Amino acid sequence: MCEGQDVKVTLQYLAREELYTRVKPYLLNYMSDTSHHHNLVPYTTPEISVYDIRGREDEIDFDQKGFGVAHMHSAMQYEDYCDPKKVEEIYCTEVGACLIKLLGASSVQVFDMAVRNHLFRKYEHVAHGLQIRRRDVSFPSSRKISDRSQPTRQVHIGMASPPADTWDTESRLDSSHDAIVDLIKNTNGDKAEQLLNGRFVYVNVWKPLKGPVYDWPLALCDASSTDTVKDLTTMDYVFSERNVVENVQVHFSPAHKWYYLSNQETHELLVFRQVDSAQKPAVPHTSFPYPTQDPSNPFLRESIEVRALAFFDEV
Repeated sequence: MCEGQDVKVTLQYLAREELYTRVKPYLLNYMSDTSHHHNLVPYTTPEISVYDIRGREDEIDFDQKGFGVAHMHSAMQYEDYCDPKKVEEIYCTEVGACLIKLLGASSVQVFDMAVRNHLFRKYEHVAHGLQIRRRDVSFPSSRKISDRSQPTRQVHIGMASPPADTWDTESRLDSSHDAIVDLIKNTNGDKAEQLLNGRFVYVNVWKPLKGPVYDWPLALCDASSTDTVKDLTTMDYVFSERNVVENVQVHFSPAHKWYYLSNQETHELLVFRQVDSAQKPAVPHTSFPYPTQDPSNPFLRESIEVRALAFFDEV
C-alpha cells in the first residue's frame, strides 16, 4: 500500500438525544429481569474522511492531537503473548522504556494489559486484567459470536481495569481524572504525593500481534478537534448491581478530524492520551471496517493494548 491512503467510512457515535438531558446513558454488562439492557441510541455518520498518517508519523504533535506513533521491535514472539508473565515482565518493560523516549517522561508505570488473540483463550478466566480480542469472522453481522471481545465499533473514550495484583471480577476503574489519581495513590504508597505534584498522563498503547493490519484498523480523533463540553457525555457501564463505572461516549461533530495508520506493522505502536493532569483533552477512538477488505480474509485482527501512566517533573 502506498503512502496517503485516506479513506471514506461511516463511524458510529452516540446520538444527540433529548433523552440524555434527563437520563444518563447506561449499559448493563449482566442479565437483568428488571432493567433494559441499555438506553444507548446510536448515530451512524454519513461517509467521513479518515486521514492516513503513513509517511507523516514524525509530523504528528502529540501534545496537540493527543496521539503519536512509536517504533519498537519487541523481543516477544507471537506465541509469547499467551503467557501473562512474559507480557508483564518483557513487553510491558519494553513499552515503558519506549514511552519515556517518545513522551520525554521521567518515569512510566504500566498498570493494565489487554491481549486480544485466539492463543490467549485458555487464560481468559485466570489472567488478571487481560481480555481476548481476536475479530470473529462473523463480526459484525452476527450477534451470535464467541465470548471473545470484538473490535469496538462505538466512538468512545475508554475505561481502565486495575493493576493485575488488585484485579477481581467485581473491580473496575473508570478513566476519569479522579480515578487515575486514586490509582496513583493506591499503587505508589509514599511516592504518590511526589508523583501527583508533577504532571501525569494516562495513555493507551495499541499494536497488532500480526501485520500488516487490513482488518478493522484503529481510528483516532484529533483531540483538539473535539468540544469537551458539547461532544462528550459520561455513561454508566454497569458490571453488577454493586459495581458501576463511567465510560465517556461521544456525539458526532463535523469538526472532528479522524486519522489512522495504514498497513500498521507489529513494531508500530499507536499511543493516545486518555487523561492528562494538565487538562489536555482525551482522544476518542474506534475501529472501522477497511473499505477494501475481503470479508472472507482469514487474516483477522489480533492486538495487544497496554495502558500506562507517564510521569513528568513539570506540573
